[in-house]
Amino acid sequence: MRLLPLLLLAFSVSTLAADPIEVGGQRLEIPPPAGFVAITEAMPLVKRLADQMTDPVNDTLAFYIAEDGVPTALEGNMPPLDRYFILKVNRKLKHETFGTGDFARLRASVAAENRKIFEEIQAKLPELTRQLGSNVSKEFDIDFAIEIAQMLPLDPHLEEDNAFAYSMFINYGTRSGGESGSHIVPATATFLNLSGRLLFLYAYGVKEDLEWTRSASAEWHRALLAANDAPPSGSRTGISWSGVGRQALVGGLIGAVAALLLGLLKKKKRAADGAEAR
Repeated sequence: MRLLPLLLLAFSVSTLAADPIEVGGQRLEIPPPAGFVAITEAMPLVKRLADQMTDPVNDTLAFYIAEDGVPTALEGNMPPLDRYFILKVNRKLKHETFGTGDFARLRASVAAENRKIFEEIQAKLPELTRQLGSNVSKEFDIDFAIEIAQMLPLDPHLEEDNAFAYSMFINYGTRSGGESGSHIVPATATFLNLSGRLLFLYAYGVKEDLEWTRSASAEWHRALLAANDAPPSGSRTGISWSGVGRQALVGGLIGAVAALLLGLLKKKKRAADGAEAR
């Protein structure tokens, strides 16, 4: 019974590794993170979940799950989401070409203002998370609410000519079916200048996975740079770099909710299965 999903997995791994993605009219080669596969329409339940991660400022280019979860996803069930990756681009900037000088200014701005950016974003999150909870409740028929209790930004740990990264701990509070819980999600956000296109790479893990999110992100961004042409030189003026930092942070916070939603969906399925058994 599992032969077809396994065959589809082999096919998807071979084709997704070579398929390009077009960003702002430019072709980019996007190899997936090692050991991960981009979700597709053939994985209906996990695709529905990813589609609910509505981001007001960024477009999701790809959502990656672990290879060993793909047969489950292809069968229409929900795979584990202990670790996953998301690739995004700011929708207002995806047609812009960024030079090495531009990226150096962005790196300096975010490094200097990151903690201030976190404070500003946290003050504006209640409405964003309310809407996210509403979307999920309607799509999956679950009573769900979420709030961000605390965000702990860490200083940048990687700074290169075309990439820099910082990590964060996000403490989420959830309410569902009269029950509440608390969840800590470590994440690493990487800003990448890929052939002149500014991309945001996000890696998520379970509570103990901070170092994994860092090392796996670094491995992935270096594979992306190796597969594409170098960005142009030069720079420009008039770009609000702190605004770019805020937009990247919003994308990271929204993406971290996916694992929490998975837990609620599994809980709902267990309750339904229990009711049927009775």
